[in-house]
Amino acid sequence: MGPMAAAVVLLPMLMLIAVGVVVGVIITTTRSVDRSADWSAQRHPLAPPADHADEGPLAILRERYALGEIGHEEFERILDGLVRTEGATPGALRNGDPR
Repeated sequence: MGPMAAAVVLLPMLMLIAVGVVVGVIITTTRSVDRSADWSAQRHPLAPPADHADEGPLAILRERYALGEIGHEEFERILDGLVRTEGATPGALRNGDPR
């Protein structure tokens, strides 16, 4: 096989390999960008769900407690924090009246 015949066979093979590498890099990059976009779209575990954005913090706290997302101790700790920041009495908050 002469040098010209070798070039005719090897050049297309090298081009196919180069195209395959480029396509692989593009696919890998696209997948990693998609995964990072999915990760950044996740909400913080303590953030209210998007459909509850207009509800007050007490309603969200009660729902999370009712769904079992938080335990009694954490419910009480957060409720005490709401009492301090909202200026309401613990009894009023527990009974549903924030003021």
